[in-house]
Amino acid sequence: MTRAKITIFKQYLLMALFVVLVRVIFRFIFGDRSFEGILQAGIDGFKLAVWVLGFGLLNVVVDFRKLLSRLPRSWRGLSVPLGIALSLTPELANSLNRIRENSKLRANRRGIRLIRSVLTPMLSGAIDQAIELADSMQARGFGKKLPSPSGEIKLAKLNFTYPSGREVLRDVSLKLELGSFTVVTGNTGSGKSTLLKVIQAKNPGVGFVGQLPRQTFVADTVFAELAFSLRQRGSSNAAITDRVSEVATTFGLDLEANPLELSAGWQQRVAIAAALTAGSKVLILDEPFSALDDSGTSELISTLSDLKASGTTIVVAEHRVNLLTGLADRVLQIRDGSLTESELEIQNLDHMIPNSGNVTVLFGPNGSGKTTYLKRLAKRSGALIPQPASDLLFLDSVEEEFKQADLDAKKPDGTTAAIAKKFALEFEPNQNPRDLSEGQKLTLALCVQLAKTTDLLLLDEPTLGFDLTSRQILADTIRQIAESGVEVIVATHDREFAGAIATETISIEQVSQNAR
Repeated sequence: MTRAKITIFKQYLLMALFVVLVRVIFRFIFGDRSFEGILQAGIDGFKLAVWVLGFGLLNVVVDFRKLLSRLPRSWRGLSVPLGIALSLTPELANSLNRIRENSKLRANRRGIRLIRSVLTPMLSGAIDQAIELADSMQARGFGKKLPSPSGEIKLAKLNFTYPSGREVLRDVSLKLELGSFTVVTGNTGSGKSTLLKVIQAKNPGVGFVGQLPRQTFVADTVFAELAFSLRQRGSSNAAITDRVSEVATTFGLDLEANPLELSAGWQQRVAIAAALTAGSKVLILDEPFSALDDSGTSELISTLSDLKASGTTIVVAEHRVNLLTGLADRVLQIRDGSLTESELEIQNLDHMIPNSGNVTVLFGPNGSGKTTYLKRLAKRSGALIPQPASDLLFLDSVEEEFKQADLDAKKPDGTTAAIAKKFALEFEPNQNPRDLSEGQKLTLALCVQLAKTTDLLLLDEPTLGFDLTSRQILADTIRQIAESGVEVIVATHDREFAGAIATETISIEQVSQNAR
């Protein structure tokens, strides 16, 4: 049995144990609390766990995802949910581990409070990931035959309104020429991702890569990931092998590698290659630089430069527009729902280096151990804001989060709310934390953790998905925290942000050497 298959079985084992635990606790809280009732709940949970484990064992032997990709086209619609579930299960187990650990950063809980603090963010994340995965599969032809777009993109007087009534896009018209490179900018929540999704929906067959490529992978080898779209088109095995080998050579990919085990930069490259394998001449990318270290950023810029030179039409939604000054032909800005031509302005953060106190920035490539180091520090002392910060949030309203944070910190009512007011967190009292923007979620998590008495604040990649304004507000917030006497350590790839806040910078290699 290979290492990858052993890992898959361990993940199913964890899910099976979790099924039993949930069944017993829910019976205790909502049902019969007698010994016989709890015993019956355990037996019922065990029966479900056996099914989970049996399916896990079968999944170790049989590659169901590969079989699904070869089903007759008439069956593909029925297999979409199963394909999503198969791809999500290992990631759900990983998410469960991560969220369980991150929930301890806020407070140690037991019973129903522990389950709620873990299940709420896990299920919320699972829904988001399922949507991302379904979009990725359908964009590559799963369940339907896709045309090959010509490379030109056109939209005329488009309007888009969410079910809540919020109008995101208003009277948007767009025409992109073959081989053009377009950057879409706008504040966080302005509608950039929505516009990209609409372009994808209106132009079936375009290559699309979302913000987190690892959430869109459907296979456990690079070869199978690249071959996915070709199998949906009914290509022969020989044609698939030839085309995949050609694309892998162009992108410098190891076809035997597991995409989930690659660095963020290489995952980005695999996702782009998979999006273009079927021959699309259009590539759409949503915040592609947000999770990349320096090496990954350089590799992606090089990849995009080569694609532009080959005549690929490229549309990129990005906050860090400074990275694309040498590639962009035009810049479009979304403001109040309207799309307008704009100049590619190089905008820099104002420096917010504290006059007193310490802000240390920790650098290191993806997978180098920065997150592990911060968690190790947090276990000894200090408050950690993990990535994603939403792992700390599990209640139904911001007000409830405030009240719970006061209880966890054993502070008077209103302590956390007062911190939020100081940091200008805007919200409605009954607003669900999961409906906040990423910047607001981070600020709320900051307030929750700062309600505790701590001398050390740790932040893990806090600027992912932040626009310039949000990064500036965060920089000012960190300055205020440092000047209040709290030591701050920030792990980030964002060199500009680091320059705006740091009193000291260190590398993870330096930390490792000092630990020896």
